[in-house]
Amino acid sequence: MEAQSWITKSYDLFKKQYVIFICFFLTETILIWGIRHFPLLGLPVSMVVSSLLGIGWLYSAQKADSGTTLVFKDLFLGFSLKFIDAVIYTVIYLALMGVCCIPMVFGVGFEFVKNFFFTDHFNIPQFTFVLAMAGILSLLLFALLLMACTFALPLMTYQNMQPFEAMKKSFDACSKYIWPLTWYGLLLLGLLFLCALTLGLGVLVVVPLIRISQLYAYEDIFKATKAAPSPLTSGDQLSTL
Repeated sequence: MEAQSWITKSYDLFKKQYVIFICFFLTETILIWGIRHFPLLGLPVSMVVSSLLGIGWLYSAQKADSGTTLVFKDLFLGFSLKFIDAVIYTVIYLALMGVCCIPMVFGVGFEFVKNFFFTDHFNIPQFTFVLAMAGILSLLLFALLLMACTFALPLMTYQNMQPFEAMKKSFDACSKYIWPLTWYGLLLLGLLFLCALTLGLGVLVVVPLIRISQLYAYEDIFKATKAAPSPLTSGDQLSTL
């Protein structure tokens, strides 16, 4: 199991249909940017749309990998196939994000109130210590959430799992293969860093690579655990659209 092979195979696939993949990326960026500017519901709605487009990317990567030429509407397959699942997934994700923020909100808030209203002076060293501990705990919780989300969309897409079940299975897989996935994450961070050297133009390649690489990571991880069948071929659900 080599994380770098997920990226190299993604690049090989990207080269075959790079125009449509770049169009996917630009369309997604414009949509998400526009939706987030709506008041109140902009953020949660954009997260649902992002999940749906992510599912479209996964179907498209699988379709391209089977040798089929992609069309623009493939990006929106998630809207017709997984709309309710994406909404449920986003609600669960937001709830878990709230849990991750609890140490910061309550820990720092309690210390702030205590220092301002129940002591004669503001204890900066103690406040700094509580802030640091709460921050570390929140980061650990966010790391666990990331593990639960890493393969949630692929499992929802390729195995038709319900969102919560997919998140549990994703967490189990990430726990078992934490080192290959850590190396995979570092490689992706390195690619994003290199984008800065191209004045940001590199994202036109790197972001599609990240999206496509989820297919190959999923295949490798879940075939290794014998937990999943091969992803859908273009003759399965894709042919019914």
